[in-house]
Amino acid sequence: MRTRLRIYIPILMVMLLITSIFFAAFFVHAEENPLNVLILNSYNDQYKWTVDTLKGIRETISSTGFDVNVRIEYMDGKNIYSDDHNQMLYELYKLKYADVNFDAIITTDDYAFDFLLEYRNELFADTPVFFCGVNSLEPYAEYDLENIYGLVEDNSLIETVDVALKQNPKLKNINIVVDSSISGLSTRREMIKDIEEYDKELKFNFVEGDTLMEIQATIRGMSDDESIVIVAFYSIDNKGTAYNSQEDVTKAIADASSVPVYGLWSFSFEHGIVGGKLVSGYSHGEKTAKLMLDFINNHQLKSKIYSDGTDSNIHMYDYNELTKYGLDVNLLPKGSIIINQPESFYEKHKHVILVSFAIIFLLVIYIIILRTQITTASKKIEETQMSLMLAEKTSALSVLMNGIAHEMNTPLGNCIMVVSYLERVNEEIKEKYQNTSLTKSDLAENIHLIEDSCKRLSLNLGKATELVESFKAISVQHETVSSRMFNFKSYMEEVLLSLDVFSNQSNYTLEFNCPNELYIFSKPGYYYQIFSNLISNSVEHGFKDMDKGHIVINVGMDGGDLVVEYFDNGKGGDKVCKTVFDPFYSSKRGSDHSGLGMYNVYNIVSSQNGSIECSSKENEGVNYIIRIPQA
Repeated sequence: MRTRLRIYIPILMVMLLITSIFFAAFFVHAEENPLNVLILNSYNDQYKWTVDTLKGIRETISSTGFDVNVRIEYMDGKNIYSDDHNQMLYELYKLKYADVNFDAIITTDDYAFDFLLEYRNELFADTPVFFCGVNSLEPYAEYDLENIYGLVEDNSLIETVDVALKQNPKLKNINIVVDSSISGLSTRREMIKDIEEYDKELKFNFVEGDTLMEIQATIRGMSDDESIVIVAFYSIDNKGTAYNSQEDVTKAIADASSVPVYGLWSFSFEHGIVGGKLVSGYSHGEKTAKLMLDFINNHQLKSKIYSDGTDSNIHMYDYNELTKYGLDVNLLPKGSIIINQPESFYEKHKHVILVSFAIIFLLVIYIIILRTQITTASKKIEETQMSLMLAEKTSALSVLMNGIAHEMNTPLGNCIMVVSYLERVNEEIKEKYQNTSLTKSDLAENIHLIEDSCKRLSLNLGKATELVESFKAISVQHETVSSRMFNFKSYMEEVLLSLDVFSNQSNYTLEFNCPNELYIFSKPGYYYQIFSNLISNSVEHGFKDMDKGHIVINVGMDGGDLVVEYFDNGKGGDKVCKTVFDPFYSSKRGSDHSGLGMYNVYNIVSSQNGSIECSSKENEGVNYIIRIPQA
């Protein structure tokens, strides 16, 4: 295996070396022998059509990267056209290019193509020829077109007339301006074929005149709204005067006309014509150069003659000329190029509008994201709030139960002591009775003691029963979910009795003032929550580190509102009222206080369309005024 590799490796290296030398020689040869191309123009370098066509050819060749030596000749056929001139050109080119071998020849327009067909064999033998700007091949049927390729130039007379008819249905007279040059005669023949497609009611006239001034005079006589003028080209008049600037010719005709002037070639555009579907010289030059380069690369083409048709012609219109004649811009074909058209608000501010819409779209997305996050956060806050409220209720219940246990402990303890005492008295009487030592005075004394003990027992059991009933009533009314009519004073006395458990933990007194016959329709449990939180707030915060606290509650009606004035003489403070109703705010955070007590008071009052006002000063306590409509 290694022996074979040793044999093959030198062979491969030699082959690579030979290949490299071959390609190097090829490229050196290519650089030393660039392509020679002759461009033969019918007219001079001042003629707009020729300038545009030549530009299309040269830019296309340059874009390919080919090394091409381009020679350019101008036959000046618009200024001089005769057999003698042709013979002189033949002699000149024969002398000039006797020793030059061209790889390809490009002709622009009919005059150059006609000349080349006549003298090709003598001047350039069988060199491939590529033509453009030729209006029809019918005049050249007798010639041998071997190794000749190109584009037949088709104007868009039909499409332009159709646009004019759409804009002015009254149109009856189409007046066409075209010269009598070789190209002009060829163009006229093709137009006559196109005209046959229209109804005879639509009249087509070729404007006749020996000079441009006579053409202008004829056009000035057209003043009705049933006529238009179509300018093809007018490069030479019948007296032999050449007009190199088709722009000036078009402007002269447009200035003389009082009816709309349309065009067929792009060199007329922006010089007084309304517009039309226009033939482009640049486009023809570009396509002809591509045909030539394709042939040089492949040495053959699929077809010899290519009709450019009207597909590459472009609808182009001047807004100023359209409005001048009252022609509707909206009736133009879709995709038309319109110059001088005032920018719409959108076009004028397009970038600002698009950027604004993009910003708005991003802001909407951002708002949606924020709302989603807020909704999620709100749910979490609500869940946390419910948990804290439950904890608050549990804590309040724990305090309440401790208070209940404490309050119940006194009467029940007294009852136990009385029962124990009665049991001892009973044992003493029983013992004396069994020993027959029981005297009448002993019996009378013990009966008195038993009666007194029964009274004490009854009193303490009654107090215990009263406490149980009070707590039971508060519990039932607090949990009720339906509104009912109730006596406010009676209910509040039961509430305050149950809340009096705090008095055993804080040193304070409570004064409650309310009319006896005050009835309201509401949920009793609301007021239990309101007053339990208000009193709890005073005891836990206002009376902290104080020897004696005092609470005053005044209740009454003002018009249709229940008015509650609550006052304590606690610490107070200028900043108390700013935060007292905020959720989760507490001066004792971290000590089993959730900070939701006064927040719940605010929510309960608000849920009944009521209001609560707070006022406080340092060391002067706090004052709340609650108003709840009773309508």
